[in-house]
Amino acid sequence: MNAAFPFPEVTITALLQQAGIADPPLSCVRLGGGGNNRSYRLETAQGAFLLKAYFLHPDDPRDRAGMEYAFLAFCRERGIGRVPLPLGMLREEGLALHSWVEGRPVSKESLTENDIAEAVDFIAALARESDCREAQSLPPAADACFSMREHLGRIENRLQTLQSALRQAEKQTDDIAREAAEFVDSRIMPSWLQVRDTIEAALGEALRQSAPPTLPCMVSPSDFGFHNALRTDKGLVFVDFEYAGRDDPAKLLCDFVCQPAVPVPDPALELMADAIKHHAGGLNGELGARARLLLPAHRLKWCCIMLNVFRGSAAARRGFARGEGREARAEQLRKSIRYFETHCRCA
Repeated sequence: MNAAFPFPEVTITALLQQAGIADPPLSCVRLGGGGNNRSYRLETAQGAFLLKAYFLHPDDPRDRAGMEYAFLAFCRERGIGRVPLPLGMLREEGLALHSWVEGRPVSKESLTENDIAEAVDFIAALARESDCREAQSLPPAADACFSMREHLGRIENRLQTLQSALRQAEKQTDDIAREAAEFVDSRIMPSWLQVRDTIEAALGEALRQSAPPTLPCMVSPSDFGFHNALRTDKGLVFVDFEYAGRDDPAKLLCDFVCQPAVPVPDPALELMADAIKHHAGGLNGELGARARLLLPAHRLKWCCIMLNVFRGSAAARRGFARGEGREARAEQLRKSIRYFETHCRCA
């Protein structure tokens, strides 16, 4: 094995054997992009494959490789296209092999109505298959919400964890962390309290019940948006599903609209909600209204997500994927402030 290869020969060979590939690897080139994992183009005599190395950390026990592989396997078994094929996985090593997708990223400048329609069709296909036995056996998505109380609780916990991390960073005389802490304390937190009170008032007794009503769920790709899409000659292919699993579709709708890298117009929420309801009989007509009620809360959540560079294992994960440092923290803070100014200041 060439010394330039990032993994031992026996490891790559084991993955290729799972895919039915007997040929040895010819090259393994690191790809750019990605904030949660490392990706490589693995070349063999039979063609190219995508090799993914997932972040492993004792403070972040999520089975990222397993979650993505289970979601892709579900799509393959249920005939849902627009995703790579899962070909092999070594869970303990945090490695997986997927089919190679030849395509180019989708940018906010190139986004079209047809792209949104293709995304809606993909989610509709997942909704259509979400009542089957295989769907019920999938694990919950990362930060899954099965009640309105969970939606609010998870966002509040994220905000409190971020505040705590920023206070720790301030003690290390980190001027960027000090600026971020001021932004969170003086702007995000007051907006969150206002949004939370508005949602709680709208829900009333339903939220105060000791056992709040369970929300309907579906198979969700999670972190779904055009930042995780490739434009190919046959249409869009969606990638990166390490957060996927069963979840409230209202969270999927909110995240689809909130995702900042390739923004979509708010009416896309209604288009996707209608498609989900049409194909999933267990979802009632309240889906769109629930997502609209929750949208300001999830907007603020995304302000916090952009500040993950200040949070323990989340910062370590980005360092693993991108090797980021101080300038990356400053840039993420600028992005979060711009997002807040555009979407949240009137929340």
